[in-house]
Amino acid sequence: MANKYMLDSSAWVEYFAGTTIGEKVKEFLENEETAVTTCLISIAEISDKFSKENEKFDKSLAFVKSASSIANLTLNTCSEAGKLKAERRKIKKEFGLVDAITYLTAKENSCILVAKDDDFENMDNVILLK
Repeated sequence: MANKYMLDSSAWVEYFAGTTIGEKVKEFLENEETAVTTCLISIAEISDKFSKENEKFDKSLAFVKSASSIANLTLNTCSEAGKLKAERRKIKKEFGLVDAITYLTAKENSCILVAKDDDFENMDNVILLK
């Protein structure tokens, strides 16, 4: 069975920007032995980033959909997200609700979360890109 990874919006942003970190993300996307997933809420975050920079998102969204499966949100994830956010804020003040939802969606889908965001530092099943 393939290794399963969920790309956080921060990983996708680096990929689309063509950065050195984005090159590491590309390795996940091009590895035939990995299955890549994207959390539905990450699509909203990426869209927001593109909008702030007055860039069109259509082609990038089409690529995300073709290169990864999209994980929907579940009632369980959404109901547990507030608790995780509150717990995590004791350690990382900037840890947000979207971070909690993304992390829990990765966990629910048995994926390792791949992110640039250090708010996920020292969490289980996370690869931090540096």
